[in-house]
Amino acid sequence: MLLLTAFILLSAFSCGTNNNKTNSVQEPEKNITVKAPQFDADSAYKYIQAQVDFGPRNPNSKGHAACGEYLATKLAEHGAKVTNQNVELPAYDGTLLFVSHDINQVQQLCQRSIWLDHGVLRGDGPSREVCADYVRAMEAGET
Repeated sequence: MLLLTAFILLSAFSCGTNNNKTNSVQEPEKNITVKAPQFDADSAYKYIQAQVDFGPRNPNSKGHAACGEYLATKLAEHGAKVTNQNVELPAYDGTLLFVSHDINQVQQLCQRSIWLDHGVLRGDGPSREVCADYVRAMEAGET
């Protein structure tokens, strides 16, 4: 679940709007400056500790819901545009899982995604490619 949270969290920072322009003239990319707070190790530790304090964060658990709200709130406090994408998905046994993302939305809304697996960078690049690699690894039981 932490892997999934890291994937979504990092994808959220690369999301923008998809205007689906139909003209064939490509507009030059604009350099965008993002004002980010200076890294503070103590603050980073507190954010991680707050997430751990929610306990297990498997789908349908209280910890999962509470941590999702915490992350959305913290990201919004730091100026990120947050879109909650609550979805009900069936598990292998028919149980409905309440999850807070939709990988198709990540692919549609984000140009770039970063995939971390237990702190190891597994993917960084165009969202469609990173998401496809992520899904293949999940299906193969490699994460």
